Amino acid sequence: MSRETKLQGIATPESSVQTSSREEIHFSVHPNPVSGNSVTVSFPEERSQSAALSVYDVLGREVYRNDIIAGLKEFEIPIHELSEGIYYVRMSSGGVTATQQFIKMK
Repeated sequence: MSRETKLQGIATPESSVQTSSREEIHFSVHPNPVSGNSVTVSFPEERSQSAALSVYDVLGREVYRNDIIAGLKEFEIPIHELSEGIYYVRMSSGGVTATQQFIKMK
């Protein structure tokens, strides 16, 4: 007499399981909305990696770009030349990207 065992689920060889050690990007943009000449990007803790920072308008055009060095807690973005409207701050580091929105007012 033979016994049959039914398995449910997906078997994955151990060598193909990947874990991610990528650092997440957490930041805030303030004041928001902003009516001044700059907006500040703040990090809850010092970044251990450098990051690329870009600002885009609602049409997807890059209007500002800078590299953020590791260890910063705050970074000021000059916005005096930007028109009123909605903008997106995008940070990328180590293959991870995060985006925050801000509104520029007069």
